[in-house]
Amino acid sequence: MFGRIFSARTVTLVTACVIVCLTDIQRDGSAGVELLYLQQIVDFAPKDISLTMFVSGILGFLCNLLVLPRAIKRGWMNGERMIYSGLLGIVVFQIGMAFTNTKAMAFCLLPLQAVPCSWFPAGLSAILSRYYGSDKIGHALGVLQSFTSLCGCIGPVVIGSLFAYTSLRGHGGITFLAAGIVSSVSFLVAVVMFSLIEYKRLVTGPDSDLTKPLVEASAGNAWTEVDAMNSRIYEAQKMGPIPVD
Repeated sequence: MFGRIFSARTVTLVTACVIVCLTDIQRDGSAGVELLYLQQIVDFAPKDISLTMFVSGILGFLCNLLVLPRAIKRGWMNGERMIYSGLLGIVVFQIGMAFTNTKAMAFCLLPLQAVPCSWFPAGLSAILSRYYGSDKIGHALGVLQSFTSLCGCIGPVVIGSLFAYTSLRGHGGITFLAAGIVSSVSFLVAVVMFSLIEYKRLVTGPDSDLTKPLVEASAGNAWTEVDAMNSRIYEAQKMGPIPVD
């Protein structure tokens, strides 16, 4: 019933919003307490924090400049795989943080935030652009950004409160373990929903506006019908070839 009522583009947007909520609440929240946690567990000094931030930035820059474009060009990476890579990176980072007990482990884990995690929002934008034309993609991304901003406000409160409660009892790692579990749920939602949409397992309504002209023809304007046809052809070109089952 859900698929029959909503179109694939709507299902995709709702799925993206759910993934953003599950991911950004704990990601934004844990970002505010991870360095405090490392100071408590492995005696992270300010110079260590500066070094990890520098290395993370360099790795993220090199991966986005050299690795990602080649992976996309050769077909190894697409929107879905960018999301999956980002979410897996977040899961590994957060669960690893829960069991970190040395500086070496911390130095290995922190760069994970800069490399695959930066692919996550780009992958969502790539998937949404398949279902929304140039005149509607701004609205879809605006909705997604609204949820991102909301989670940026809620996350630090929720995760910060949980960390304060657990760290006082000597179990601050539970906060990151819980965040990793939530990220795992987000990863499963992404895999299941995007697979259903891609392989057309959901019976959705029509996505395109091709069922009716974008510009209504009128008797007083002979060029209107031509403009309407051109608009429909343009929309069809953006959608790409129709897959053959």
